[in-house]
Amino acid sequence: MKTKLYLVTGFLGSGKTTLMQQLLNQNTNIKTGIIVNEFGKENVDGKILFNKDFTITEISNGSIFCSCRSDLFIDALIKLGNSNLDNVFIETSGMSNPWSMPEVINIANKKTYNSYQYNGCITVVDCSTFMKLSNVVNAIAKQIAFADYILLNKDDLVNTQEKEKIESTIKLLNNYAKVEYTSFCRTKDINTLLNIQNIPYKDKDNFSTAAQSGVRKVLFNFNKNLDYTLFNKFITTLSTKTYRIKGFVRLNNKNYAINCVATQISIKLTNYISSSYFIVLIADSKKPLKIIAEQIYKDIFNDEPNIKK
Repeated sequence: MKTKLYLVTGFLGSGKTTLMQQLLNQNTNIKTGIIVNEFGKENVDGKILFNKDFTITEISNGSIFCSCRSDLFIDALIKLGNSNLDNVFIETSGMSNPWSMPEVINIANKKTYNSYQYNGCITVVDCSTFMKLSNVVNAIAKQIAFADYILLNKDDLVNTQEKEKIESTIKLLNNYAKVEYTSFCRTKDINTLLNIQNIPYKDKDNFSTAAQSGVRKVLFNFNKNLDYTLFNKFITTLSTKTYRIKGFVRLNNKNYAINCVATQISIKLTNYISSSYFIVLIADSKKPLKIIAEQIYKDIFNDEPNIKK
């Protein structure tokens, strides 16, 4: 019996990790492997998905489809392919270009006696930001064009007219994949999602070149407890300058998970106990993100930040 292999893609903050949690909840009684790819150095999503019942491999600081991380990706697939698993789920970074996936699978199958059955790619689209970002971020078009199943997520945040524009744009990029509207990635039938099949006749020539990242990332390290009200003001101000903010912080002596997409801000209590506290910022590469974030921090906390580019 071959291991079923699923790829989950989607731009920053579209809802990939939320979908992964649901896919994993559906697979609690079978042997499952997970590969989580993070664009930044700190792997937030891997910590969120951590479960002792699953085999998790984290690959950070770059896309698994780029030369800087592709060897680690192939090695992880080889290791999992030799582990007699039922399913393997791969959550890519938000900036990934998945068009080299068939080549990666071929290499992994040669090294594991043809152990994988590639079922296909599920791409998650954020309806609330898609029309704004689709023309300026190359990775979004590449992920949609490669998809076998597309979840148009956060549909509750857009009206009927906006949905029509989104769907017509999606069809121009990929007229083969099944499309489903969701909120919080709650698909109507998760078994249908798990029974997807890879579409072999995709227009590779237009999308196979490496995606230009077009983004800049900055890491804030927090080695102390912060005031909740001040931090909330800091994140609210910073969110207008970024695509994505996520991480873990300690506020008023409690642990919080931070998850922001543009100005959609979530600061939630978490049981996860981190050995370090940090947030990762991702924004348009044309913006001097480090300078902007540093000044906002100084203005609000009246202190010097521990910040890395």
